[in-house]
Amino acid sequence: MGGNLILIYSLKSGEVEAMCKARADWLFYYCSEVKPWSPGCYTDRRETWVKIYGIPLHVWGENLFKAIGRKFGEFIDFDNNTASRAKLDVAKIKISTSFGG
Repeated sequence: MGGNLILIYSLKSGEVEAMCKARADWLFYYCSEVKPWSPGCYTDRRETWVKIYGIPLHVWGENLFKAIGRKFGEFIDFDNNTASRAKLDVAKIKISTSFGG
């Protein structure tokens, strides 16, 4: 669904509703709110990972990755290999973008 929304679906009628009523611990560990789907339930945000090649080592760091992320959307995170400098040929950052007007 995009953004931070998920759709939970089951082929068995009433299964999702029963799970929500029972307030399944695992579900509420991952979700802060659970509500039935409706046509007006959407987001104009999408999250994606972006690979960045050719970064000089002397500028490799959180400030650079956040600045690059802001050029294309909203910076969210960077992967473990980028943070630990385990792979210096490519950096991966996660950003959130808007496709709405």
